Amino acid sequence: MDDKKDQGIEGLKDKIIKILAAVGLLAVFFGVGVGLFKALPKIGRVAGSAAVFLSSQFFPSDSSTTTNDGDNERNANNADTQSKAVKPSGKPSNDTGAASAGASAPAPAASSFVDLTARVLKTGIMDAAGQFVATSSVRFGNRIAFQFEVINLGNISSGPWIFNAVLPTIPNHIFGSDTQLALRPRDKVVYTLGFDNIRDIGNQEIVVNVDPTNSIKESDENNNIVKTTVSVSQ
Repeated sequence: MDDKKDQGIEGLKDKIIKILAAVGLLAVFFGVGVGLFKALPKIGRVAGSAAVFLSSQFFPSDSSTTTNDGDNERNANNADTQSKAVKPSGKPSNDTGAASAGASAPAPAASSFVDLTARVLKTGIMDAAGQFVATSSVRFGNRIAFQFEVINLGNISSGPWIFNAVLPTIPNHIFGSDTQLALRPRDKVVYTLGFDNIRDIGNQEIVVNVDPTNSIKESDENNNIVKTTVSVSQ
């Protein structure tokens, strides 16, 4: 009788020990989970990608009208205007092929070429309302922004193209644009590009590269890359 009683007590002790061990293990897991949860925001700030804002304003060569483009997609009317870029320019000829008396031979046609040229216009910040503010006073923690233009200095349409922007962020970020609509001769687009997660204080370099894959044959490939420096203070 006593042996059975002792065995029952020992069995109860074993159950209590196992329950306490399970509770302790759960407490350890809970503590680790809470620690990881608290650490997540810090990990996100270090490893997260920079947020990039891009807007554009289109200046056609044959009009003073401009088109604002917050999401970098032109409206249908402007797209129709752009489609004219692939049509031959100039007035139609009335020449039937018969030579006129005393008329000189027609001058040879000028060579056709595309020349996309980039130029940085201003540097500054994006304010709380998401508007660009040109300023030389940039502080760490601001959303840095800059404006640059791309113009076709050639005499034929460029065809679709893209650009890249190397941004001084943590982690390093190369912004790649969507495909841009063709630019006719003297057509121009002004871009505003803003970003956060600035790398550090001091002079920070920004690089823009138009047609980085050289998919467009241009008369001058040396004016596709532009650089600017933003001075960031604490």
